[in-house]
Amino acid sequence: MRIIILTLILTIALLSGKGQATSNQGHQFQFPQVGWKIKVPPDFTIMDSAQAAAMNPDIGTAETLISFSKGQYNFFSSTITPFDPGRDGDWNEVNSKQKNVILGTLRNQAAIKIDTSSSIEIIDGLEFNKFQIVATYQSKLVMNTIRYRRLYKGFDYGINISYTDENVGKELQSILASSKFDK
Repeated sequence: MRIIILTLILTIALLSGKGQATSNQGHQFQFPQVGWKIKVPPDFTIMDSAQAAAMNPDIGTAETLISFSKGQYNFFSSTITPFDPGRDGDWNEVNSKQKNVILGTLRNQAAIKIDTSSSIEIIDGLEFNKFQIVATYQSKLVMNTIRYRRLYKGFDYGINISYTDENVGKELQSILASSKFDK
């Protein structure tokens, strides 16, 4: 079962990027590339760039802005990838293909029940595409993954939240909901 969970986490991480570049003050982080500010509570573990690089092999021009965790299967990760519609194509089509890759990977695993939903969520006035996956492993462990995406300031901007602990999942979503964007 651990292999299946790691496969899910690595699949999402592979589509998220590598390395980590942050400007932080205590547990306040600022990312001028996308004008984003986020506060991470002290009981979360911030992954340094070496840890993020070990989890996310080199897959091109993606850059991890921040990754942090609490407990064994509760993660938050945000990435940016330069995106030029003239070169890269229609962003909505690319986003749809990425979702299909994730679902294909999960469907190839035995004993996993998958439920998905898609919607739009507003975070500090910005509209994000939200894709949620609930994967139940052998009717025991439930992994929730929420993937937020938008084309923003020349980047495919992504935020991924994965959790097995519902309370930590609520904390992770609250951290994102309280983050701020320069407008």
